[in-house]
Amino acid sequence: MRWSHRTRPPAAHPGTQWRPGAARVAAFGVLTALIVMGWPTVADAQSADTPPPSPAADTPRAAGGTAPTDPSAQGGTGPKAPAAPGPAPEAGAEPPNAPSAQPAPPAPRLEEGFVWLFDGTSLKGWVGDTAGYAVQDAAIACTPAGRNIYTEREYGDFTLRLEFMLTPGANNGIGLRAPREGDAAFDGIEVQVLDDAHPTYASIKPWQAHGSVYGVVPAKRGALKPAGEWNEQEIDLQGTRIRVTLNGTVIVDADLYRHAHDGTIDGKPHPGLRRTSGHIGFLGHGDRVLYRRIRIRENP
Repeated sequence: MRWSHRTRPPAAHPGTQWRPGAARVAAFGVLTALIVMGWPTVADAQSADTPPPSPAADTPRAAGGTAPTDPSAQGGTGPKAPAAPGPAPEAGAEPPNAPSAQPAPPAPRLEEGFVWLFDGTSLKGWVGDTAGYAVQDAAIACTPAGRNIYTEREYGDFTLRLEFMLTPGANNGIGLRAPREGDAAFDGIEVQVLDDAHPTYASIKPWQAHGSVYGVVPAKRGALKPAGEWNEQEIDLQGTRIRVTLNGTVIVDADLYRHAHDGTIDGKPHPGLRRTSGHIGFLGHGDRVLYRRIRIRENP
């Protein structure tokens, strides 16, 4: 409490007379004692509302007078105060800034000399039964109504690269040097696309297995991935020579002229083996098959 000239403390001893001058001296002594004991002053109250000085000014120094390095203070800024904890995430919720469970795939890379046959968004550049195919997730998908679609342009000697995915038991084909009319497997060249591990095809002929030149050259088996997985395939057609590579394994390497001259193994005529150019196509049978990253390099 504050003392005033109206307030008199009790006498220290009976009979002692109150003297204002003595009271002021006593009050000054008490106040001095309180300050020495650490009681807050007006200056202390003001400093409580004043921002603290820069951490650099208060940073403790190691022995030898060198201030310890703080990684968070690099670049001229001091360390930041830790943020107040936020509300706990709900059960099963993904924490903020957590990496995606399925990172986006890298952008497609186009090899030197190749051009895209499929832009990833539309069937522009394709003709035929385009109503039987759809674009889904940057892939051409054969629907239950899908039959044959072809490139607008014709190609002669080339290297074709693509990725494909089969569904269980699916059947399709890749037409090469094919006309837009007739049966591409005979009037052109067909490389078989087939889930040949499915029980439905347990008794197929060797020249009907995936990657075979249908009715002409049987393919080596064992390189095809299970249905539901993406495969990479390359078809190199140069003159009468054809080579098919599946997931890094060469499964066909043959001279079509010899097979055309000596007679095909299915015993049927294949006039398309003598064609020097034609369309590239997907030959559907109503089974769901997906193709993506379709590109071609024309060879001289």
